Amino acid sequence: MTRLLVRYPASYEPERRYAIDVVLGTLLGLDHRAEPHDGAGAAIALEGAGDGRKVTVADGLFALPESEWLEPASLPGGPRPAAARVARRPDLDPYDTFDLIMDATESLGARSAFYFIAGRTAGRLDGDHDLRDPWVMGLVRRVAERGHEVGLHPSYGSFRDPAQVRRELERLLAAADELGVEQDEWGGRQHFLRWEAPTTWRAWADAGLAYDSSLGYADRVGFRSGTCHEHEVFDLRARRRLPLRERPLVVMEATLLERKYMGLGHEAAVETARRLRATCERFGGDFTLLWHNSYLLTAADRQAFRRVIA
Repeated sequence: MTRLLVRYPASYEPERRYAIDVVLGTLLGLDHRAEPHDGAGAAIALEGAGDGRKVTVADGLFALPESEWLEPASLPGGPRPAAARVARRPDLDPYDTFDLIMDATESLGARSAFYFIAGRTAGRLDGDHDLRDPWVMGLVRRVAERGHEVGLHPSYGSFRDPAQVRRELERLLAAADELGVEQDEWGGRQHFLRWEAPTTWRAWADAGLAYDSSLGYADRVGFRSGTCHEHEVFDLRARRRLPLRERPLVVMEATLLERKYMGLGHEAAVETARRLRATCERFGGDFTLLWHNSYLLTAADRQAFRRVIA
């Protein structure tokens, strides 16, 4: 089968090869071979065609000097989302809507991922429950028994602390082992979407996590990662790929509904979410939706949730 031959400038070789592999291989599914050359731009041709036809692309990937990489002016920014509130007594807890979520996704032949906080670095910002509380342990078991995913929700202050991420993962894995919960891989999302490049990704990779799903904005829905496809991640400071995948977050319900963010009504929120979902489907990607258990208290909340995922 014919494959593409991509020849690219020899400078910044690991960054260029990563970008080529993600765009052509991961996102577009194209068979390709890449090699450096002495030219100024990238040249794309059919390997072995012999007719001289090629597409030349100007080199615009590295317009900024290395000294400006990851500086504030070169990076997008965004505020932090609101924390979910969780009560200590499950029998009196209006936020115990986990079975509702599982029921809804199971009815569609899908499954959900539930990320658990396993450490405390910021007091009540990390909730007022503990992973070892009997009702939380029972929830972990119930999620796994119903075939859904258990994951890690690293605490508020962990995003710049690799040792803390590792400790919290180890605590979650110890609880899972005690409950007999086994999974092929473990992933999750940072609490409050607190994330810093490349610090947080490095921490996750070093801890042995398989994927992260923190890359989304709190104040606007959409494609912060530039794609709706799961992809490898790259450490720009060390100039190397990391053994970690990013599962981009496309929509968070609080972004749509809370006044401090987009402040849409339920009907407009559903329409916006479904439009983004259609875009993901159009390009064969994944519509990653974050819907907190604390945002299913009213009939309007629950109806909106069901309409978005239906």
